[in-house]
Amino acid sequence: MILQLKNRNFYVVFLADLVMFTASLLLAYGLRFSLEIPAKEWSSIFFLLPWLLLVKAVVFLIMGVYRGMWRYTSVPDAIRLAKATVLATLTLMTGLTVLKQFYGYSRSVFLADCIFTLFFCGGFRVGIRMLCA
Repeated sequence: MILQLKNRNFYVVFLADLVMFTASLLLAYGLRFSLEIPAKEWSSIFFLLPWLLLVKAVVFLIMGVYRGMWRYTSVPDAIRLAKATVLATLTLMTGLTVLKQFYGYSRSVFLADCIFTLFFCGGFRVGIRMLCA
């Protein structure tokens, strides 16, 4: 873990993941509301976004998603990424259930966010592998 923090590439991928986490949430809300997100939903997004970024970043770090060299991305890395994405989504949903009884949040947004996160982050890693091959 300490060696990761000294690696410049770790920060590039970590920041790219934060951007993709945000994009996946916004795209999930856009998909849910046909790209016309109502004004009242923006307050839900702004409440959820910091928690989403924190939870996904911590879960991805703990699950070892940032371990290894991305130019050698393989099936075990994809499985690790899928597990981390699902665990982060379930953690967020559990937290929202405890804090707000899931009131005012669409469950379909979390399913879409999970899928978009998996595809965006996985696609980014596969893109790195293709560029370095």
